[in-house]
Amino acid sequence: MIGLWTPPHFWSLALFRMDDYRSARVPMMPLVRGERVTKRQSAVYAALLVGASIALAWTRVVSARYLFIFSVRRCGWAKSDFRRCGGQSAPWSPHCST
Repeated sequence: MIGLWTPPHFWSLALFRMDDYRSARVPMMPLVRGERVTKRQSAVYAALLVGASIALAWTRVVSARYLFIFSVRRCGWAKSDFRRCGGQSAPWSPHCST
C-alpha cells in the first residue's frame, strides 16, 4: 500500500513546489517529464491504490470498516480536489492549475 500511496503524494508535492525544485536544479518528475505526464501518472497510481484497497477488503485482509473509512476519505479528497480545480472533473487534468 505504501508503494502505491507514495508516488502520487510525492508528485503532487513536487508539482506544488516545482519552482523551488527548478531553482535548486533538482530533477523532479514535473521538471523532467512535465506537469501533464506527472498528473497522469499520479492519477494512475491513485486508481491502483483504490483498486488495491478494494482487493484487500474483498479478500478480507482488512475489514469492511477499513474500506468504508477509506472510501469516505477518498471521496472527501476528490471533492476538495474538484473545488480547488475550479469545478473541473479531474484534478489531474492538464487544465487544472496546481
